[in-house]
Amino acid sequence: MRKYVYFLALLLPYMSLLADIEGTYSVEGFNPYINRGYIGQAQITKQNGRIYSIVWSFDDGTTEVGTGLIKDDQLSFIFQDSEPNPIDRGVQVYEIEHGRLKGPWTLLGETQADRVGSETLEKEHSHCHH
Repeated sequence: MRKYVYFLALLLPYMSLLADIEGTYSVEGFNPYINRGYIGQAQITKQNGRIYSIVWSFDDGTTEVGTGLIKDDQLSFIFQDSEPNPIDRGVQVYEIEHGRLKGPWTLLGETQADRVGSETLEKEHSHCHH
């Protein structure tokens, strides 16, 4: 019995962390293709099992959509522009860190080591008004 309780004590924080992935995030990143930072907002929605969807809305008015999988403490997305004929397609890998997602991204077909961007998502907490 003691082993079971210990296992649950280890597992419960992890389970609540995963359940807390859904939501709205502020986005801050660096784009090596244009050599500048960017900001925006992202909405992550759990679909089924380990599958998540994401919509990024950036400060320059562009949007991207993605489909992702969660494994251990990583959430990885394939993404593309949300335009009818997407130009940019790529992969984003986030490390999950208590309300923050952080990690590298690159575009499909990239071979240059200096063409890896970085991005951090900070969970936006809704404020209840009474």
